[in-house]
Amino acid sequence: MKRTLWTRDFTRITAATALGAAGGIISQFALSFLVFDETGSTLAAALSVAIQLIPMVLLPLIIAPMMDRLPRKPFLVWGDLLNGVCYAGEGIFLLHNAFSYTAYLAFSLLVSCLAAFDELAYNSFYPASEDLIKELGIDLNYNVEIETASVLTKSADTLIEQITTDRDLQRWLTDFVQERIDEGKKWDIRDGILTLGGELFKEKNKDALAMARSREELARIVGEATAHAAATKKRMQDTAAEAVRIIGDAGASVADFPYKGSGFAAYFYAVAGGSFDRYGSRAEAACTRDEAWGKPGSTAQELRPRLQPLLREMCALYDANVRAWNTCDLLRENYRSFALLADLYAKVQQMCDQENMMLLSETKYILSEFIGHNDAPFIYEKVGNRFEHFMIDEFQDTSVKEWENFLPLLQNAMAQSGATSVLIVGDIKQSIYRWRGGDWKILHSQAQQALGAESTELVNLKENYRSLPAVVDFNNKVIGRVVEADNLALNTTLDEAAARGDMDARTAGELRDTLQDAYREHAQTPRRLGGRPGYVSVETFAERPPVVERICEVLDKGFRPCDIMILVRGATDGAKVAAELLLSLIHI
Repeated sequence: MKRTLWTRDFTRITAATALGAAGGIISQFALSFLVFDETGSTLAAALSVAIQLIPMVLLPLIIAPMMDRLPRKPFLVWGDLLNGVCYAGEGIFLLHNAFSYTAYLAFSLLVSCLAAFDELAYNSFYPASEDLIKELGIDLNYNVEIETASVLTKSADTLIEQITTDRDLQRWLTDFVQERIDEGKKWDIRDGILTLGGELFKEKNKDALAMARSREELARIVGEATAHAAATKKRMQDTAAEAVRIIGDAGASVADFPYKGSGFAAYFYAVAGGSFDRYGSRAEAACTRDEAWGKPGSTAQELRPRLQPLLREMCALYDANVRAWNTCDLLRENYRSFALLADLYAKVQQMCDQENMMLLSETKYILSEFIGHNDAPFIYEKVGNRFEHFMIDEFQDTSVKEWENFLPLLQNAMAQSGATSVLIVGDIKQSIYRWRGGDWKILHSQAQQALGAESTELVNLKENYRSLPAVVDFNNKVIGRVVEADNLALNTTLDEAAARGDMDARTAGELRDTLQDAYREHAQTPRRLGGRPGYVSVETFAERPPVVERICEVLDKGFRPCDIMILVRGATDGAKVAAELLLSLIHI
C-alpha cells in the first residue's frame, strides 16, 4: 500500500482549516473597520482585540484536563459549526439592527472562547511530528539503527574495558568465569557476554531488565534463598535421620515394612542420605492410612505411632518448600548471568544516548510505554489514522507487545466500518519466531477474544493448491502422528510435574491437550491438478548424514558449488557440517 500524506482525513482537515482561516481573517478585517467607523476610537478597537486574548490565556488551563479524557474530533466539528453560526448570527443582527459596541464585545468574547476549544483540539489531533517525537523522549536528530549486532559488540567491549577500573565487576566476572569452567562451558569472557547479549532483545526479558537489581542486592537475595533452602532441607533431613534411628534401635530394617525397598520406609533412608526427591504415592498413603503400614502386630505397625508423625512432617516440609528449593537452584545457576546482562543492557542504553541513536527493535517498546501512560486512542489521534483497512500476514509470529500496540488500531477500524476492515492471516504450523517473542496462542484464540467473537469470522483454509496430492497426504499423516506423540508427551510431563508439586494441578489441567487442540483442523485437501500424484522421499540415517557424498552426487550431475545450499537447524549443526566438509577437502 502506498503511503501518502494526502489521505481523506488529512485532506478534509486541511481544507476545513484553510476555509476557516480565510473566513476568520475576512470577518475580523471587516469588523475592525466597523468598530472604528462606529466609535471613532482606536482605544475601543484595541479593547475589542484585547478581550479576545483573555479566553486564549485562561481557558486552556481549565479545559485541557477535560479534553485529555475525551475524543478530539467532536470538538473540532462542533466548534467550527458553532463558530460559523455565531458569525452568521452577528451578520444578520447587524443587517437589521444598529451597531452595539457592548454586544460586539460579548460576541468577541464568545468567539474567542470557541477558538480556545478549537485550537486545543486541533493541536492535539493534528500536531507536528516533532511534537510527538519529543513526547516520546527522543531527540529530534536521532538516528535509527537496524542492525543490533554492532551495537551489542561495542557495548560488550565497553563493559570489558570497565574491568580495569571496577573492582566489583572484576570479582563478579571472575566468579562467573570460574562457574562456567566448573560446569564445563566456554569461559571466554567476551564470547560469554556476547552470547548473553542475545537475550537483550527478547521480549520476555524486557520487563525484568528494566527492573534489574544491583549485583550486591542479587548476591544478597541469592544468599538468603540459599540459607533458607539449606535450613529447611536440614530440618527435613534431621527428621528422616530420627526415623532411621528409631527403626535401627528397634532392630528393624526396610525389609520389615510394606513393599520393602520400594515402599515408604525407603524414603526415610533416602532423605537421611541427602536425597530430596518427591515422596511417592505409598508414602502419601502411609501419612493418613494406618492400614498402609501392614498387618496388625507387624514390626511396621508397632513402630507406626512413632514414625507416622515424622513421615507427615517430612511430606509437609517438602510440599511447603519444594518451589523455594527449585527457585533457589535456578537463582544460583543464573543470577550472575542476569547481573551481567543487566550491566550490558545499561551499556547499550548509554551508547544509544551518547550517539543519539534508537534501535529499530526498540520502537515497539517505546510505543507500548507511551500507550501505557496515556489513553490508547489518543496516541493514534496524535499521529493520525491514515488507514481504514488493515491486513496482517504471517500473524503467527506476532509478539504480545506487538499485538498490544496493534489492537487499538484494529478495534477502531472495526468500530468505524460496517464492512470487513481487518484481515488477519496466519498458520500456527509455521510459527518459527518464538525466539523473537512470537506467540502462536494470539492467532489460536486470543485475537478473536480481544476483537470480539461476535464481530469476527474464523475461516480455515483447508484447500491446498500448491502441492500435489501425494505431498498433501504425506504432510497430513506426518503432522497427525507427530502431534499425537508430542501431545501424549506433553500430557505425561504435565502429570508428572503436578505429581511432584512443581506445577499447580489446575494449571496442568488447563494445559493438557494444548497441541491437539492447536492442530485440530490441520488436515488439508489437495486441489492441484496434474498428470501425476506427486512423489515424497524420506531417508533416515542412524549416524551422521552423508552430506559430502550427496554433494558429490549433485556436482556429478552438472551442478556448480554455488547452486548448492545446505539448510541446518542451528549454528551447532552448521559447524558440524562445515567441519565434515573441511575434513573431506583435506583428504582429497
